[in-house]
Amino acid sequence: AYLRNAWNVLDFLIVIISVILMASEGNEDLKGLRSLRVLRALRPLRTINRAPQLKLVINALGASIWPILQTLMMISIFFIIFSTLAVTYFQGSLYACDLSTAYDWPIAEQQYDLILCDGYNDTSRSLCMEWADLDPETQYDWAASEADKQYAAWQNHLAFINGEVSAPTQATMNVTNEYGTDASYYNSLNISDFVNATNDGTYTNYIQGPVTSRMICEWMGYEWAPLTDQSFDNVFPSLASLYELSTTEGWIDVMWYAADARGLDMEPVRDCNKYAV
Repeated sequence: AYLRNAWNVLDFLIVIISVILMASEGNEDLKGLRSLRVLRALRPLRTINRAPQLKLVINALGASIWPILQTLMMISIFFIIFSTLAVTYFQGSLYACDLSTAYDWPIAEQQYDLILCDGYNDTSRSLCMEWADLDPETQYDWAASEADKQYAAWQNHLAFINGEVSAPTQATMNVTNEYGTDASYYNSLNISDFVNATNDGTYTNYIQGPVTSRMICEWMGYEWAPLTDQSFDNVFPSLASLYELSTTEGWIDVMWYAADARGLDMEPVRDCNKYAV
């Protein structure tokens, strides 16, 4: 009858553990039982069995654990739903070209217009210009990496051989004089994604198409950087971000950046997506 009461069971276990610890004192063969000393922290719980009001409070707390867990499960489901929606709409969108990372001088207006890709939020067409549509001087001068410059010179050299241009540029002649005209060398160069990206017929809009502001930004040597500490690139960072925003911490910045977002890897434009928030 004594052990039918849960509080009596707790009291019984505490006493048994204390007896075992007392019996193992001075016995080297039983020194492994010394780890049970941690359970001495349960001794104050013996007083609960002698205080009816305190026992009532503890019982109420224990009975509320399952309802609390149910509430947390429902809240977690809602967080997962909204984090998935956030990933769908804002994945890779809260980024911009950091124009302070590459050079000590400001970017030219024509260069930023190329990164901006028209500045519209029109998802029915490709907005960014292809590398092949740039003139040879721009392909060479605006490229940041030496590989991109050499590849641009090689393409201009091929255009001259095929009669597409009347004369090669001075940069092309300098490159071919230094590195020769072996096609295998230029084809092995580690060029930027923007150089080979095209807006062909299989890509019906800039969300699907490969030519993005990020490609152009990195081709020019700048860094594609996040605008905020919060991220919606996948579910787990999105969950953490939504939990932080639920505390009203940083929600204003996220709201402004979301209103400027134009899509995956696209340069933001102020208030172009204001209905998203």
